Amino acid sequence: MNVRLDPELGTGRAERLLHAGESFTTAGRFADAEPDLLESHQRIAVLPNIPPETERRGIRAFVELHDSWTAAEPTAERTAEAAEWKARIEAK
Repeated sequence: MNVRLDPELGTGRAERLLHAGESFTTAGRFADAEPDLLESHQRIAVLPNIPPETERRGIRAFVELHDSWTAAEPTAERTAEAAEWKARIEAK
């Protein structure tokens, strides 16, 4: 997918994907949450006029995903991914 060539789906699509990913995380459907959150993050990164809070919300959603997934199915990779996303929040 090339987000830059698909701006008409823009902010609304990014926010719907973010909401879906958050909902999947809450339901414990981590493997379903990850691709939606990733696509949302990719869209938010290239779209103009995205409120900073929306970007931070997306990053927090990744932290929650990886923290919850690690608690349910611990792996070093998930712990590292959670730390990476936490660092992004601190950088914003």
